[in-house]
Amino acid sequence: MNKNKHQNQIVWQIYLPMILIILVLVVSSSLLFRELTYGEMDFRTWSDISILVITLPLILSFIFTFILLSIAIYFVSRIKPKINNGLLKIKSILTIISHWINKLTSWITQPVIRIESLISQLSPKNKGKHQE
Repeated sequence: MNKNKHQNQIVWQIYLPMILIILVLVVSSSLLFRELTYGEMDFRTWSDISILVITLPLILSFIFTFILLSIAIYFVSRIKPKINNGLLKIKSILTIISHWINKLTSWITQPVIRIESLISQLSPKNKGKHQE
């Protein structure tokens, strides 16, 4: 990415939204304070404004979350058959691998078990127990 393109992105994605938000806050606060100083606004209006400030982000976040959840459910329902086929292939491959691992471990452990069994039969402890 070249430097001019990066600078352009910084302006459009960082500085412009920040300037717009500051302008909206300045204009709205000046309008509110002007109404308050001329006595045309009372404290009930402030309570209404505070309720809007609190509930509006909650409502918008709920709507945004609902839309994202709906999109996710739609795409999962569309992808599910493809995922099932892929998972069945993976399951069959893993079953074959598991079978070969079981055979390999059995092949490795059988001589060890036989040697330990032979050693325990030939050890002096077992001879003493059998003589009693």
